[in-house]
This record gives sequence, structure tokens and C-alpha cells, in this order.
Amino acid sequence: MKIAIYGLSCTGKTTIAAPLAKELGFDLRSCGEEIKKRAKELDVKFDDLTDEIHHTIDNETVKWFLSNVNCVVEGRFLDAVLSMSSDNIVLIKLTATVAERCNRMKKRGNADYTIDDLCRVDEIDKKFRHEHYRYNECIAPMLTIDTSIFSVEQCLNQIKTKLQELTA
Repeated sequence: MKIAIYGLSCTGKTTIAAPLAKELGFDLRSCGEEIKKRAKELDVKFDDLTDEIHHTIDNETVKWFLSNVNCVVEGRFLDAVLSMSSDNIVLIKLTATVAERCNRMKKRGNADYTIDDLCRVDEIDKKFRHEHYRYNECIAPMLTIDTSIFSVEQCLNQIKTKLQELTA
């Protein structure tokens, strides 16, 4: 089973994907971590990675995803990145309120982070999505979860219920 979890920043992608992969015994790939790792290797800020590097990481993600029988991948743009290989994907979209996402960023150590800061990140992501994926036909999610109203455990239970429905 191939599970892809996507959503805006601070919606809980890693928070949900990591325990889900562990519980299912699946391999996990975090696109955000891959971006950070590549930036560190090149000794640049992740915001300064070239379009070519982003495309390379996307291609590596697709290859990784297709080569694994059972896996979980999480990232901001997976509905577009995986659109060419959409067969047998359980696509899950995570959402959260702007206020909750901002609070999560503050908990990461960014005490002065504001809703305006988050809105700027969302605008940058929107522009990035348009520039990189405008020709991709995005996959519709099988499940959307608002993580601002459910605990991690409740989110995991919703996902497991959906997986049971799909395999029944």
C-alpha cells in the first residue's frame, strides 16, 4: 500500500506520517527533510535551491515511491508530484486553521512568528506550486483531515479506518 500525505506547512504531515509509517511497518520519506538535506549538502539555504534541484528531488521521490511496495511519503505538493503515478495511491490531505498552524510554528522555536509570516509562506508556496506544477493534473485526496480539531491519535484512527475500508 502506498500512502501519500500532503498539505500546507504546519498542518501535521510529519507528525502524522512518522507514527503511521512506524505502526504499519512501512518505509517513510519526508520531502521536506530531503530538501533540507540537499541544501545542507550544497551549503545553501533551502530557499536558494534551484528549480533543477527541486525537480531532481521530485523525480527521486516518485522513483522511491514507485519502488516501494508499502510506504508513506509526506510533503507539501504530493498531489501534483505524484500525479503521473497516481495508481494505487492513498492520498491524504491535512489541513489546519491559520491560527493553529502559526501556534505550531511558534512551538518549533519561532516565538515571534506571526500569522502574517505564515501567510507569506503560503503565498510563496502558492507561487512555487504554480511555477513548478501548473501543468500537472493534481490527484484528488481520498481523505481530508483538519488536524486543528483532532488529536494525532484521532487523525491516525481516521486514516486506519480509511485503509481498512480500502482493503475490505
